[in-house]
Amino acid sequence: MKKTEPPVKQPFEEKQKPLESYRAGIRDQAIVGHSSFHVGNKTVKPIYTFKGTAVTFDNWISGIRINPELVSGENKIKTSASKTGVFFEDLLILEGFFQTELERSVVFITCRTRIPRERTTTICLL
Repeated sequence: MKKTEPPVKQPFEEKQKPLESYRAGIRDQAIVGHSSFHVGNKTVKPIYTFKGTAVTFDNWISGIRINPELVSGENKIKTSASKTGVFFEDLLILEGFFQTELERSVVFITCRTRIPRERTTTICLL
């Protein structure tokens, strides 16, 4: 697929590949469940200038969203990580982004369990 073609025209199988590869990175025991999906959106807006010229603006966006559920002891959170791109190829290089976001969430939930509640300072900030 050329970079000039809209991301919404990608075949379903091609959209599924990055989701499968990003799901493979979800291996921490604190992550008990997750959902992930691909989003494609086309927006067309007609604009009329003050001189009466009709202009059509179209915008194509493609994105991936991962919603992990994390549990550590009695603490439970649901979080999300999402990223969009103008071209579908922009979504194929995001493995590091999603891995970092998942690691930050795991550190957050496990820090809440490890730090006693009577402390006044915490080392776990997001």
